[in-house]
Formats: sequence, C-alpha cells, structure tokens
Amino acid sequence: MVPVNVGKTPESVYAWRRLATSLLAMTVAGSGMYVLSVILPTLQAQFGIDRASASLPFTLTMLGFGVGGVFMGKLADRYGIVPPLVISAFSLCLGFCLASRATSIWEFALIHGILIGFWGISAIFAPPIADISHWFGRRRGIAVAICASGAYLAGAICPNTFRPRSGGARLTSGLAGAACSRCYRCHDCSAFAWDLLCRHRPFLRRIPVRHFHFH
Repeated sequence: MVPVNVGKTPESVYAWRRLATSLLAMTVAGSGMYVLSVILPTLQAQFGIDRASASLPFTLTMLGFGVGGVFMGKLADRYGIVPPLVISAFSLCLGFCLASRATSIWEFALIHGILIGFWGISAIFAPPIADISHWFGRRRGIAVAICASGAYLAGAICPNTFRPRSGGARLTSGLAGAACSRCYRCHDCSAFAWDLLCRHRPFLRRIPVRHFHFH
C-alpha cells in the first residue's frame, strides 16, 4: 500500500502557512550553525588559542547536530513536530546565553556541542522537512525544497547580523541568544504558531500498489 495519492491530495492555505512557519523556525534556529564561522578569528584571539583549537566548538556542534538529529526525528515521529521545536527554542537561547559566560574554550565548545548542536539545531532540519511532506501532495517537492532552504537562508543572514562586536566572541554569542529568544517569543511561541503546528496530519487516502510479475 502507498500512503498517499500524490495527484489528488490538495494543498490548502493552511498547508502553506505551516510551511512558512517551518521555514521561519528553521531560519532562526539555523543561526547555531553559522555564528561560529563568523566569530572564529575573535574566538581565537579571545582565548589565546590556535585556529585548530578555535574550530573545536564547530566540530562538536556538527557532531551534536548529526547525533541529535536521529533522536529528534524519533521524537517527532512519536509526538509530532511541536516538542522538538520547543526543545530547540529553549536550548538555543540557553546555549547562546551560557556560551557568552564561558571562561575556557572547552566550556565554550561543550555548550555548543550539547545545547546548541544536540538539543538545538538538530530539531530544525529533518523533523520539519518530514512533517511538511505530509501536508502536500502534488507540490510536495517544492514544499520540501522551500522548507529545507531555511538552513541556507540562515547562512545568508547570520554573517551580517552577528558580526563580531568589541566585546568579543562571548558578547556576540549573548547577542545571538537574545535575538533567538526574541524571534521565538514573537513567532514560534505565539498562539498562532502553536495552533498552526499542533494540528494533526491530514488523512491521506491509501491506494493499492500494482504488483508486477517477471517471467
């Protein structure tokens, strides 16, 4: 059995609104992947370390992103898209704020790997893309592509938004946390977005699969 008849599944206005919500959430949370690339020289100078050591936070962030993605995907399959996004919102804000108070490169790196990588940005790639695919039929490909582009929009916006400040890498991390907190309070934690993302997936009519016999 195939779970959806792609040619006859309608795309409602609600589905497009849900796509816009997912795109904005992915763009905001995607900042966790790109802030470190912006502050790398400042991080190196502030902690008095070489370039390889300064890259450690980014390495742990990407490892957390990969491992956490599996966990968040399983969580989304069981409870829906809302729990991963809520966890991501709080973890990103907390992670950036704690990183602004880090006193060593290892402390800075572990905060990014655990809070920002594993619990933060891991929830904003695979789960929203998997979720949005259930709300589109004929235009599913373009919907998934638009949703996935949020991670790349973050890469286009973050370098100019979070330029290193006079206070160094820790101040930039604090500003990133404040910006994420502000965006999530205005968007994902609003009543509109909550209602938008809490709705159940549409019922997709099952159609039989034709079996081909080879002689």
